[in-house]
Amino acid sequence: MSLQISILKVLAGQPGGRATVVDLNRCITLLSVPEWTARVKRLSERAPDLDIFGSRYVLRDCAGWQLTQAGYAFLDALEMPVPATSDQQDAAWDISVREAVEVSQSPSRSLRLVANNRRARRRARAKDDINRARVA
Repeated sequence: MSLQISILKVLAGQPGGRATVVDLNRCITLLSVPEWTARVKRLSERAPDLDIFGSRYVLRDCAGWQLTQAGYAFLDALEMPVPATSDQQDAAWDISVREAVEVSQSPSRSLRLVANNRRARRRARAKDDINRARVA
């Protein structure tokens, strides 16, 4: 289940909610750190029977995968703070998740995955230095 939550989160951070399978794999690999794993595990506990394709949260085609409006609504509902642990409050949360999934909303925010690639910057600077040395 954690992988499915990660897929939803990565797609939500892409322009138009769309990414190729290669891009998804790259992003998920970059996110495989203990903090991310713990966060996704906590979220997946709130949706134990998640099926992103069966629920039509994600659509697949030859160009890649795309997050649907229902997927955005599901993520928004999933990330809502959980009330105190009484049975009535848990039931109210379950109802709000179902209602959010049923309502087709436009995405409220666009998340963008940002990676810190220091090595690429160093290589670019070194390449610039070499080019400057050739010109001089």
